[in-house]
Amino acid sequence: MAPRARSKAPAKARRAGRRSDPLVRDLAHTLKPIIAPAREKAALLVEHLARKHRRKLDFEASGLADAARRLRARFSDAQISAGARSLMADLARLYGDRETVV
Repeated sequence: MAPRARSKAPAKARRAGRRSDPLVRDLAHTLKPIIAPAREKAALLVEHLARKHRRKLDFEASGLADAARRLRARFSDAQISAGARSLMADLARLYGDRETVV
């Protein structure tokens, strides 16, 4: 009896075939220093953009991809990326390791 051929590719090969969104990759790279689950990173980003643009955003994203999809309805990709960078700058200013003397 001949061995059966596998019907599915290994998991890594299946994932490699999918194309990911460039904005989501950029957000993941920008927010990588935050040691938290993607859901918390997305919540920080949504809260920061709402505060920065003075808009009420009434949704809770389940991850960075979901946050990017929902934020695109209100902001451009450039605004979302700039918001992630400004979030990181704000966090660095608030919680950076540099001591200040007042």
